[in-house]
Amino acid sequence: MARPRSFDPDHVLHAAERQFRTSGYNGTSVDDISAATGLGRGSLYAAFDGKHGVLLQAMASYFARLGQFAPKALAGPDEGAASWNDCTPTCSAPSTGCHSPPTYPPPPTGRPQPASPPR
Repeated sequence: MARPRSFDPDHVLHAAERQFRTSGYNGTSVDDISAATGLGRGSLYAAFDGKHGVLLQAMASYFARLGQFAPKALAGPDEGAASWNDCTPTCSAPSTGCHSPPTYPPPPTGRPQPASPPR
């Protein structure tokens, strides 16, 4: 019988996101993610299917947080300005700003890619 998860996935994904942002995909190892998140290698593989899975889920979490501002921004000019003011600190802080190309993984080399983002 599998043990229940004893970690906060959001905390793990935020810590992994910071690690990828700092070192890029190629510069980040599973051991780096393990040290940043406090999870062992086995737990990372079991929960996220390795480094690539952690990156996919961390980026999905990032874009979900970023997307929370869109409905308010699209509601009208006053709400849009307020939403922009809400979004600016979140989207532009060095630790949470847009991902840059070094964060992305290299092009695939025969590894099948998921058809849709993880949920």
